[in-house]
Amino acid sequence: MALEEYKRKRNFNKTPEPAGSVAARENRERFFAEHQKAPLDDDGKQTVLKLMELQRHAMLMYTSCGWFFSDVSGLETQQILGYAARVITFVEELDLGSTRTPFLEILSGARSNLPEMGSGADVFRRLVEYTPVSPQ
Repeated sequence: MALEEYKRKRNFNKTPEPAGSVAARENRERFFAEHQKAPLDDDGKQTVLKLMELQRHAMLMYTSCGWFFSDVSGLETQQILGYAARVITFVEELDLGSTRTPFLEILSGARSNLPEMGSGADVFRRLVEYTPVSPQ
């Protein structure tokens, strides 16, 4: 994934810890002191932190509660789609391409049991996509 590529290019010593463990500023500074081989400027550090958050949200997309659902518009599925929305945002912010269009094409095939909710893509656009998420 992108994190491995960035790690290789930037000569990181170790596999980074989960992003949540480096959320506080003092933890971030300790993290970079322990894991980087060469100093990173603030932009480089922000990129690493975004890549770690991207990976964290990508893993959260696969939590089982969201994939054993009876309707694509249910609360659990909306939570999982929220994680996917964050991944899409990070991918775009890091200029790694765009996954939004193919993602929505796949979601459009999932129909809600509630006709007024439409497809998974409709649920994503209406209820998930622009829900603000505060950074950790």
